[in-house]
Amino acid sequence: MACDIHIFAEVRKDGRWEKVGHVFPNPNHRPDEPESDWNRSRTDQPYLGSNYDVFAVLADVRNGYGVAGVPTGRGFNPIAYPRGVPADASPEYREYAAAWEQTGYPCHSHSWLTLRELLDYNWAGQSTIVYGPKTALERDYEHVVRTGTPPPPRMITEVAFVEVLTPGEYEDMLESGTREVGKRYAICEPLEMTYLECARDFVEGTLPELGKLGAPEDVRIVFFFDN
Repeated sequence: MACDIHIFAEVRKDGRWEKVGHVFPNPNHRPDEPESDWNRSRTDQPYLGSNYDVFAVLADVRNGYGVAGVPTGRGFNPIAYPRGVPADASPEYREYAAAWEQTGYPCHSHSWLTLRELLDYNWAGQSTIVYGPKTALERDYEHVVRTGTPPPPRMITEVAFVEVLTPGEYEDMLESGTREVGKRYAICEPLEMTYLECARDFVEGTLPELGKLGAPEDVRIVFFFDN
């Protein structure tokens, strides 16, 4: 099942946190269609993407795996693990989060982060391993990796909950005789990427917009996920 983020911004004024209104550019706006609640040029959500790498960094959500548990990489060091809804959250946000809890949808990982925490995080100086598009199940390894042909189409759940190895790790395992009987393996060509490269849409798109709202210590995001 896919995962989405519900995220808003709050600004601290006179010691109280206030929810920010429709001030953020809406990348989904269609200017050729009439303005409506669903088609605004501005939105109150600072981030409308579905980048699981961003989710992982913000709150350890979908960290290293995607839909149906499919491995996507070695994961990220989150800025913080879920902290819950802040006790001093704005009334509008508390009402929004509570309303979603009442819908019956799986809402989880409520948290918040200040803009200072987001800016101080080492986006460019940390790297991770992302599994490339040539990941193949072990039974296809000889055909795919050694011949260079694309892997055969398979249901996405077929690569869920397997141990993913690089070609070198796989060869070492076979040579050492440490392959576990009954365990499922996939082999991939690893790609090393910085956190910034993986989360560029958030770092370069959202953080500058948040910076327009005030001092980093007085601006924060409040968010949760549903799936």
